Amino acid sequence: MSPFSENKDIRMIEALKVKRNKYWDTLKYYSFSNGVRESIYNQIFTVFAYAIINNEQIIGNCNSLMALIGIISSVCIASRIIRNNQKHYHLIASIIYFVICMLLGITKITIALVIFYICMGLIYCWNNTIYQSMKYQLSNASATTLTPYEYITASEFPIALGRITGLTLALILCQFMNTIHAYGILMMIDGSIWLIDHIVIDKKVQWLEGENNGTL
Repeated sequence: MSPFSENKDIRMIEALKVKRNKYWDTLKYYSFSNGVRESIYNQIFTVFAYAIINNEQIIGNCNSLMALIGIISSVCIASRIIRNNQKHYHLIASIIYFVICMLLGITKITIALVIFYICMGLIYCWNNTIYQSMKYQLSNASATTLTPYEYITASEFPIALGRITGLTLALILCQFMNTIHAYGILMMIDGSIWLIDHIVIDKKVQWLEGENNGTL
């Protein structure tokens, strides 16, 4: 029977209480981090883009371009990501995202925003592919007395906590400083988290290199 088959008695509380399991600790961290990043990006980016360009047609065209690049990147690049190379793809994506977030957050100019749209279209699907795959890999590696499905389900709690944390951070910064400057800082924070993720996961589980190597 598949470890992800339906289980009517999901022991989420027991999973959240598990300690001294490096794979589960990494999954909790990665889920929390993803929640923070997702919350900050979804909360501020579109408003930040309008504050810089203030033209709905241009913003719409940029979104369409990003989506088109994302489709091409997903088919031509993200589909090639496997367990053996996910660390390298994540590092490349993290560096690119860090650079474009810093550039946009500091300069707040149109050309920086256009560069962000183009690069984000390229790498966003990489991050999604790697994140979803790592959830599966880490939940399998975590499974001892509990099933991988229970760990996957329990990981929704740190995701939710991360979203709340990201939203709270955004509200606090916008409360105490000019909104456009607060958005710039939030973009730089968001860009830094990807690199921090890479370092933390490498330190904790070495990106699962050498463990049941194969395709995702």
